[in-house]
Amino acid sequence: MSLAPNLPKRTRSIVKDLLFQEKHNLSHSQMDLMAYLVNVPFWALAVGDDFYVITSNKIISDIPYFTSKTLEFLFKALEDKKLIERKLVKVEEWKGSHQVRSVRLTEAGKLYNDHLVLPTKNKEFAELKKENKKLKSEKEELEKKLEEVLANVSFSEEEKEPKKYKTNQDLSTFIKETTKDFAITGEAICNCVPKWVDSALFYINSYNKLSIKQNNEEEKQIKDASKIHAFWLWLFENQDRIGECIDLSKPLDIAELKRKYIGVQIEINGEEAEVYDFVSGKEGVAIEVKKDKQIIRLVDMRDKSKKFYPLELCEKMILGLQKG
Repeated sequence: MSLAPNLPKRTRSIVKDLLFQEKHNLSHSQMDLMAYLVNVPFWALAVGDDFYVITSNKIISDIPYFTSKTLEFLFKALEDKKLIERKLVKVEEWKGSHQVRSVRLTEAGKLYNDHLVLPTKNKEFAELKKENKKLKSEKEELEKKLEEVLANVSFSEEEKEPKKYKTNQDLSTFIKETTKDFAITGEAICNCVPKWVDSALFYINSYNKLSIKQNNEEEKQIKDASKIHAFWLWLFENQDRIGECIDLSKPLDIAELKRKYIGVQIEINGEEAEVYDFVSGKEGVAIEVKKDKQIIRLVDMRDKSKKFYPLELCEKMILGLQKG
């Protein structure tokens, strides 16, 4: 630890980050200057964009074994390592018209002793800690509510006519034509297929066979006949998804719920059903499923009139009830 006696009391000690020194291959003198510059924001004049005015005379007065010539070499070394940036500025508050040096830390430079909470970061750290505590509390409350809902979910007696699917093709013709189209283009058919990882992309490979690619891995042919049949049957019933790869980075909304989960097989108290639709209302979102060729709505057994759930809870419910 080095001492800079002319600095304000709270920053007169400069701490050396030895791991940072090793990572950037810094000499002892370069480290002393880097440690000094980390403290500059606490007392130096700010000139915008995180730049602070710092003169050679000031540094030499605080670290006497530095000279003007030495400083220039050290500044250039830190700049070459992309740990700092420099520019000349004119300070209107100071007498004279000459320009002076200003310095700021780069993103890499800001990682110096980043495991320490510096005084100017205390407020920000406290706010982030408070926000994290709030989010954690909300997460625990949502998970608790999910457990209660899943334990009491049931079907309502409400029914309505199922959607009429219109097509002039049979399944075999549909598979043949879709295979031909996507074998030529080489584009992905779709993603977010029930019973598969949402990010899994489906293709037709060079052998005209159904294949899959996920997690940036190489494309692999699907060989399980039952899985292949299930995929084509689902796509035949959801032809609006052909050629559409859902952007998984989008925030969850009613449209994303429908795209991701309509057609998913679920199981409630040993009874199988299929997610049919999500209906938005003032109180939240209602989940409709197809069971025994009837379209019915999920409700809480403890409160038959309660048919709407928060958006985020709908997704967690489907994932919790998903079959297989």
